[in-house]
Amino acid sequence: MTVCGLWRQDLKEEMDELPYSRVKQRIDVKDRLTPSDEEAKAWNGIRIHPVYAGTLEKNKFAKELKEIAIEPALKIWQSVLRPKHRPPGNRILPRKCGNGGGEVTYEGELVCRYSCSSPLSCFDAELPPNVSQGCKIRQSRSIKTLSEDGADVGKFDLIITFHTAPSIRCSGAGAFASSCKISAYDNRPILGDVNICPPAWPRGRPDNYTRDVIIHEIGHVLGFNPASYAYFIDDAGHPRTKRLPDGTPDTPMISNFHIPSEDVMRTVVDRGESASGFYEIKNFLTVLPSVKEEARKHFNCTKLEGVLMSYDKRFSSFGGHFDTRAMQGDIMSAQPSADAVITPITLAFLKDTGWYHVNESVAQPMKWAKNAGCDFIQKPCDQVIKSRKAANLPLEPFCESTLLSFPSCLASGRYYGYCHDTVSGRLIRKWKVNKKNATSDAVDKQGADEEFETCPLLTVSNDFTIN
Repeated sequence: MTVCGLWRQDLKEEMDELPYSRVKQRIDVKDRLTPSDEEAKAWNGIRIHPVYAGTLEKNKFAKELKEIAIEPALKIWQSVLRPKHRPPGNRILPRKCGNGGGEVTYEGELVCRYSCSSPLSCFDAELPPNVSQGCKIRQSRSIKTLSEDGADVGKFDLIITFHTAPSIRCSGAGAFASSCKISAYDNRPILGDVNICPPAWPRGRPDNYTRDVIIHEIGHVLGFNPASYAYFIDDAGHPRTKRLPDGTPDTPMISNFHIPSEDVMRTVVDRGESASGFYEIKNFLTVLPSVKEEARKHFNCTKLEGVLMSYDKRFSSFGGHFDTRAMQGDIMSAQPSADAVITPITLAFLKDTGWYHVNESVAQPMKWAKNAGCDFIQKPCDQVIKSRKAANLPLEPFCESTLLSFPSCLASGRYYGYCHDTVSGRLIRKWKVNKKNATSDAVDKQGADEEFETCPLLTVSNDFTIN
């Protein structure tokens, strides 16, 4: 019997008296298996080296962040991915030459003409000596060594700096990430940055909550990043987006990144009619081949052309997440559910970057919207709800306000959820809603969250209290 089933039978009498914080403590948090050191070594997966910036080292939760969140997250990604290409000696971050001298070959060795630049940094975190390449220059008729290679040079495929610094980007976010440098060989990210927003260790959350946040943010460094899309390559190593002779994408730019080709991302216009009249909305679809194949299997929709991506208001363009309404159970959703996992669709996306081999055996099935059909993906939820009600079919993951009186099991069977819509009167946070998905009989009965396209959905949320 599932935990949800036990709750329904044994605890429903006291539900109306429990504050949400106590209800949440009764949730059975089934941890994702972390691979053993032996399993990770046998797979020879991606070797990620963490560099802890001063803000994290001084954080009062530094020990918990490292031991319970960051280190397990790194081990999980190591069990998932292996780089296709490792440069000779795995010297991923060569130090540049200074004073405009450039490199010269002397006695068969590549050295700087005059001097070396400072060690690389990612935002405000300079790489420590142990991962910094040494410096050699030509001096007269000999080679002079100014500094030796760090002890760990060549031992890693990716270096990530971790911070816990206040930032304007922390508004409404628990963390954010970016890539600082890509490989000259295949454009794979080789240096990235993750900032965990203070206080960095939220009270009342299970340990795996912060770990999953870190897994999600590392996913952005690995490839779920609009700045990376135009650099994806196919299985043969050919660019998916046309390149200029110098290797940069031959496409226009949005902000500081190139628009990828339509073999990677397409703009589709969704037109229809809802309670508030006709609408026209621009959506972004990733059409990568492996992603398309896995999505068709998951949603049971053979005509699906791809997976919707999130909308980034900063650039009025595609973001670095899967669309939440379609993919809430995926760790790379814009708003992952409490039981989100690394799904076959996550792995398909990273495989289609062209940079990684993926370990498909570690993917976990996403129960969210499993076999939901083409209508779930391609039609407004208003129409889907009406058609399902008419056919006497379950509405999940959609819902209606009659469910508000009692929490219901989510698809995974591990969590409880409430109908997330604005008529409940129980929402602490209010959103500016898009009425395209309002139900036709009452425009005010709509989802409360823009990330869910204002569809009324059954979801675990800290926005609820039980009165």
